[in-house]
Amino acid sequence: MLTVLVSGWMLLLPGVGPGQPAADSTERDSIATALGRTITQQDLERCVEDFAALDAVGLCWWAPEAKSSEEAFKRKLVRIKMTDWLLLKIEADHAQVPVIEASEAGAFLAEQGIDQAKLAELAGRHSLTPERMLSAVGDLLRIRRSAQGNRAKAHERTQEEIVLLGQKCFETVEIEACVFDASRLLDPNEAVSEAEAREQYERYKQVEQRKSPDGFGYAQSWSVVVESIALDLYDAAGDLEVTPQEVRAYYDAHSTRFRSADGQGVPSFEEVSDDAELAAKVAKSRTACCAAMRQAIDELRGPWESVPVGADGFKDAPPATRTAEYFKSAARRLEEKTGLPFTYARSGWINHLDLSSAGDLGRSFRLNSAGKRVWFKHIPGQVRGLVRADDPAAEFALGLFEPSNEYAFTMGAGEPEILFVYRIVDARDVAVPTFEAAKNLAAADVRIVKAVERTKARLAKLAERAEKVGLAAAWTADASLLKDYGDASTPFRPQAFPCYDLLNPAMAARVGRLVVPTTLPNIGSRSGFLSACFDLEPRTKADDPRPILTYELRRERKIVVAELLGRQVPPPEEYKQYRSTLRERLSAMDAAMADVTWYHPISIRGRTRLEVPGSPTRIPTLDERIGALRRERAAGGQG
Repeated sequence: MLTVLVSGWMLLLPGVGPGQPAADSTERDSIATALGRTITQQDLERCVEDFAALDAVGLCWWAPEAKSSEEAFKRKLVRIKMTDWLLLKIEADHAQVPVIEASEAGAFLAEQGIDQAKLAELAGRHSLTPERMLSAVGDLLRIRRSAQGNRAKAHERTQEEIVLLGQKCFETVEIEACVFDASRLLDPNEAVSEAEAREQYERYKQVEQRKSPDGFGYAQSWSVVVESIALDLYDAAGDLEVTPQEVRAYYDAHSTRFRSADGQGVPSFEEVSDDAELAAKVAKSRTACCAAMRQAIDELRGPWESVPVGADGFKDAPPATRTAEYFKSAARRLEEKTGLPFTYARSGWINHLDLSSAGDLGRSFRLNSAGKRVWFKHIPGQVRGLVRADDPAAEFALGLFEPSNEYAFTMGAGEPEILFVYRIVDARDVAVPTFEAAKNLAAADVRIVKAVERTKARLAKLAERAEKVGLAAAWTADASLLKDYGDASTPFRPQAFPCYDLLNPAMAARVGRLVVPTTLPNIGSRSGFLSACFDLEPRTKADDPRPILTYELRRERKIVVAELLGRQVPPPEEYKQYRSTLRERLSAMDAAMADVTWYHPISIRGRTRLEVPGSPTRIPTLDERIGALRRERAAGGQG
């Protein structure tokens, strides 16, 4: 098996093929590089032993910061892939993190309740030595220490960054702007040749309109058929009974949630006993429904547990799960077993737009590995046939007919309200229409392009005049602008604004980037436009050209012409204080983001610069190799 694996890998190396021997054993064994270090087949085999050792002692290799698998599930930590474990070890070596002595690893295990005798027993059961088990635990501890020591360094800001960001956070600019809607010059009857329409079609035939930066696209979006089983917490609460003691206990624990009749202070229990009873029922229902939905997921996924992962990273559906009756009968069975009102539903063919208005499921969420809510409409497209299983961005990827491993939920009064377990039973990939099918739409888009080009030509002349006399005077001098583009084109002066806002560091930390605070009429909060305004250089002499900006809002078919009127810079003493504040807030934001992103596969592979020579599928190849070795080990009865 190992010979086949190595030979299969050799076929991916440049210049090595059937009947062509590798140059030497070193070249043959080298299958990838990371941080300048060669990765060999022996490294992959050692990873498999690491996984067996850590699984045996209850430690979580796929979430290195977690104390246990239970904690990893509870915190919804990101699951790294097998390759990432190897890269984290290499990263620790590169950072010169000291090797963990066996005595320290043993002491760590003793704190987890595993003494030497227990360790020896586990090692024998998994065909490993106690020393090999301690080595794997030591690697886990090294990875943790590497993370602790290097997170801050990875996100250090240079003085130049602080200065530039300080300018955009604490300096403000004053502008005058006009917004021109090019669609007002659109002629729906304008002649468009077939050659023009075909050129437009060829350019955008493989682009989805929703993903196009300029709003043109003719590819038809993916579509799926979704089955779901749902539990409504409020429906379930109606059939639940709560004792007076439970109602009182709920009130005592949550009294501040209730409001007295006059809205002042915390009401007495007697005032809100009816509301407290309902709230206690809902809380009891939530606990029961979450447990029942977890039971439903375990039961529905049961047949999948023994199915091996295929070469593409997905599992093939067991035959018994491929019928609609599988989910439908499960809903009936679970309702009989739990006494809770499970309901079954099946959609027709729907895409992301249909999902936005697809009732309760369409407005539901799932939590991603960072604990942030993701709209369900973004999830069904992550299914076999539409995405690759190894794509780090496809966090919720499933095989066809495979039940979700977590439930989706709607929100009500700040708490989950309806819970769903779902599966995708059919999927169609993005489809490219024929020219004949898209011809009329392409012709209409050509008319839009021509309207935009006409507007750009007129505004180039406006900008040229504005450099000499100012934007307002140049606009006033051309009466046709108001006639053709309407009142929205009238020059306006918004309040002076910064480019970024760090006044709310909690928001900045949550979104992981600097917040754009300014919303301008007919422009909105456009970081590109605001940044472009800050890039304008103020005039230093009266006879210098006025600083004029022309900026296109491509999807909206609008063009903005703006003049920089002035820039306000805080006094030196105040600016120094601002920079200190900026550094503190950036540090807090970067630390929060580092906690989320450090163990993310994209971050790991970017930091370690993983390269697999000659492989068109760089990352999954390593994952597949390690996975094959794990299956071989399991088949051999070694854990």
